[in-house]
Amino acid sequence: MSDPMTYGCPKNPRGRLPRWVIAAGLFVIAIGLLAVFWDWNWFRPLVAQQASAPLGRTVTLRHFDLHPGRQLVAVAEGVEIANPEGFPADSRFATIVRLAVTIDAMAWLRTRRLVIPAIVLDRPTIDAQEPADSAANWMFPALASAAGSAAADQQAAPKIGNLQINDGAAHVVVPRLRADFDIAIATIDRAGGGQVKLEAHGTYAGQPITGQALGGALLSLRAATQPYPIDLRLANGPSTVHLAGTVQNPLAFAGADLALEVSGPTWRCCSR
Repeated sequence: MSDPMTYGCPKNPRGRLPRWVIAAGLFVIAIGLLAVFWDWNWFRPLVAQQASAPLGRTVTLRHFDLHPGRQLVAVAEGVEIANPEGFPADSRFATIVRLAVTIDAMAWLRTRRLVIPAIVLDRPTIDAQEPADSAANWMFPALASAAGSAAADQQAAPKIGNLQINDGAAHVVVPRLRADFDIAIATIDRAGGGQVKLEAHGTYAGQPITGQALGGALLSLRAATQPYPIDLRLANGPSTVHLAGTVQNPLAFAGADLALEVSGPTWRCCSR
C-alpha cells in the first residue's frame, strides 16, 4: 500500500506584509526617533547667523530646539542682541529668556509662503540708550533697508498671526531729553482680539513721569484697513495728557479719530 500523499499547507499571502511596507514603516519610525532625540543645537550657529544678518547686529542663542509636525515650533532660549559699535562690549540691547515661533509647514509646502501663526516672547528686555557721543542703539539701518525691500513685495513677506509678549520690560535713557524711565510691556487677551498694555514710570524732562497705554494687537499696526485703537494717559510733573480713539493707518499716522485732553502749566501756552 502506497504512502498517503502529503501536501504542504499553502502560504497565505495576506498573512505577511510586503517588504516595502515594512521598510517604509521602519523609515518612518527612524525619522520619528531622529526628530525626538536629535540635538537641534547643531543648528544653533546657523539660526544665530540668519537672525544676525537682517538686524546688522550679533545675535546669540544659548539653546535651540525644534518640534516637528504639521506646525513646526522653533524654540530659542537665552537670546541676546548685541549693541552697535561704540557701546561697551559686554552690554546688550535686548535679551529674551524664551522665544517660540510656530511655522505652518503645510502652507509652505503648498504655496512656498512663510506663514507664522504665532510668536511668543517670554520676558523680553530692552536697554534703549542714546548716549551723547553716539547714535541711539535702537536704530537698525540694516533692518530698515530690509523692511523697505519687503514692503515692495508683499507676497513674499511672511504672514504672521498672533504675537504674545509675557512680562516684557524696557529701560530708556536719553540724556539730551533728561529722560530715564522704565516700561512694562505685555499682551492681554480681550474679547475681539489681543491688546498690548504698557505702563511707564521714571523721569522725563527732569520731571517725574507715569503713564499707561492700551492699544490693539501689535501686528494689526500693519493693517491699514482696520482702525487701531489707542488709549493713552500720561502724567509728567504737573501736566497730564489723555489721548483716546482710533487711527486708520498708525504707521503713517493717517485717518486719526482721536480725542485729546491736556491740563497743567505746560499746556497753558497752547490753550491761549
